[in-house]
Amino acid sequence: FLPCLAYVRSEILTAYDTWRYQHLLQRWQIGSKVLSLFLDILEDVDEPAVEIGVHSHAPGKRQKTVCVRESLLQSILYDSSFHNVLLSLIGIGHRTLERLIWRGYKE
Repeated sequence: FLPCLAYVRSEILTAYDTWRYQHLLQRWQIGSKVLSLFLDILEDVDEPAVEIGVHSHAPGKRQKTVCVRESLLQSILYDSSFHNVLLSLIGIGHRTLERLIWRGYKE
């Protein structure tokens, strides 16, 4: 799951606002779905840790134990591209999002 999370975080979340859309509402729906996924991961406190790293047959190398939640928290804290996306979402304001959603329902 970690490679999928990394893909969503680095390739979708950081680039989706530059893609072309038929309806502007689609952009915010994608952002909302991604953030909803992240929220579900962050709220899952009982998630088991998984081992990642080098193959076990490599001498002298040990596996690293990581949980998906911890990986996402590290990104939130230290990834500046993640910060830029969050600030752009905050910057558009809730009234703009409400108008886009309302217009999307009429189409």
